[in-house]
Amino acid sequence: MNQILFVTCVDDETLSQECLNHIRQLTLPPGFQAEVVQLRGATSLAQGYNNAMKASGAKYKVYLHQDTFIINRNFIPDLLALFQHHPTLGLLGMVGCRQLPPTGVWWEGLSCEGKVLTYVNTFYLLNFSDGQMPFSPVAAVDGLLIATQYDLPWREDLFDGFHFYDTSQSQEFIKKGYLVGVPCQKEPWCLHFSGANPNISTYDHYRRIFLKNYPVGNKNALPLIPLE
Repeated sequence: MNQILFVTCVDDETLSQECLNHIRQLTLPPGFQAEVVQLRGATSLAQGYNNAMKASGAKYKVYLHQDTFIINRNFIPDLLALFQHHPTLGLLGMVGCRQLPPTGVWWEGLSCEGKVLTYVNTFYLLNFSDGQMPFSPVAAVDGLLIATQYDLPWREDLFDGFHFYDTSQSQEFIKKGYLVGVPCQKEPWCLHFSGANPNISTYDHYRRIFLKNYPVGNKNALPLIPLE
């Protein structure tokens, strides 16, 4: 039996239960079963994700925030189709950018891709692009949901908190020669039930760590890549 692993770090039981309810409603293709790991007490997302990754033999892993609800019930078959048809595609996210700006903040980058339904006091659609190909290659994705078909260590040595672990992991996959992508979504695959704004001082601390360890600008610009 093939497995697909879903991993969340939990500090809000209500949100995590809703996240789990949405996972349970997803369509499973024949020969697959879903495993869910809910981590409590993780000191950082990178640390929690590393622990779950090392403990599971599942080829396909989905790391998502407890406040991310998958609303595309065909999410698993759609994800598997992309990974199985494109073996160089290592990592997928729901939104991202083709080129990181000098700030390192992905949503300030050039040619943002993807979409996500977001709730902050009210519902709104963050809609960058429908995409014209099965997926758009990008330089970084947002950590609300990250899916992989290969295992690379999350940089918990650098990111011992809750910011920039996602942009870092995107760049780690690119450094290893994999594509990082955002799928074509006619309708958003996820609802992000987003809460308070991040602690700005902590966010900037990890942003500076990211900029110190990863190049930004033209070096991470990605051309349009013809896909098979």
